[in-house]
Amino acid sequence: MIPSSGIGMYWYVGVIHYMMPHVLAMLLIGFLLKYLRTDKFRYIIFSVLGMIAIGGSSYYSAFLVLFSYVLMFVIVKNKKRAGVFAFPTFAGMIALYFQVTAPGNAARVGGEQMGFSVGKAAFTIVEALWQGAVNVVNYGRETPLLFVLLFFVAVVAWECLSEAKLNFQFKYPVLWVGYLFGVYAAMYAPELYAATEVSGGPGTMEYLTFILTSVSSVIYVEGWILRKLELRHTLKRREIYHKCITVPAVFVCLVLCLVFRGNLKDSLFYSSCSYIASGQAADFKEQMESQERILRDDSIKEAYLCPTNPEQGPLMHMPVIKNPEAFTNRVVGSFYGKDMVTTTE
Repeated sequence: MIPSSGIGMYWYVGVIHYMMPHVLAMLLIGFLLKYLRTDKFRYIIFSVLGMIAIGGSSYYSAFLVLFSYVLMFVIVKNKKRAGVFAFPTFAGMIALYFQVTAPGNAARVGGEQMGFSVGKAAFTIVEALWQGAVNVVNYGRETPLLFVLLFFVAVVAWECLSEAKLNFQFKYPVLWVGYLFGVYAAMYAPELYAATEVSGGPGTMEYLTFILTSVSSVIYVEGWILRKLELRHTLKRREIYHKCITVPAVFVCLVLCLVFRGNLKDSLFYSSCSYIASGQAADFKEQMESQERILRDDSIKEAYLCPTNPEQGPLMHMPVIKNPEAFTNRVVGSFYGKDMVTTTE
């Protein structure tokens, strides 16, 4: 149910520029957690290398990891031990600096370097917070099933926390939720600051970050509630968790899943299955093979290709079109060594 399923399937803009950095961001957060549990310095080395890569690739993933590192540094008791967080943090900031000042940014924002302005930064922060709040409401309207699934996560997390020995204190739920909302809102900052048109990728990253921060917020607040219940000794644990909360909550989740089952048709899984089952995937494969036979024929220097159907379900692709001077046509021609590439229609 990501906003742009095509961007998740598109080989460069989706996978290389957005999905791979996001996966790396999850690994980097995991590396720091592993370091805190094991004290093995190799995880810091992995984090430094990963932050150099991520800082030079995606603003969204870089911001997510940097803000997460700051949060982990704050909550760790042994500040001297957590001081090694500075190594990957500085590595990421340096790489991010080179990315922001790269000449390519001027081309993307109308020929001007983004530069830095206090007024513009302040506007971006306020606007990002507002845009984040507005889109939370939009998520609720467009994909209510997402909030049902978050509710189910809350049920499972409550059950797990109720059985676990809680060493973490969960003292500041308001600050935690507020900070994570800021992390989510930071995903809107790059496009707002640059004031340029964006593809479906940023919307997808904002959505994935919202899910991550929401789950973390739910778990933290539940941990705080459980701490309070344990301190007050109001009711026996098993009576609270199973009779009063878990069983009714699971029943409510099942009912809501039936009510909002229409959202499942918006999921990438449903779209992909429908695309394959309808035969459209097989037709597209046949069309691409037909084009490839011509493109791989070295005796043909001017390639006239049968056009492909531009409606390809969950796939996002840039088809060859009639105009031989179009970007895609020129790139395909250069790759296959053709003087000209066009379509027959």
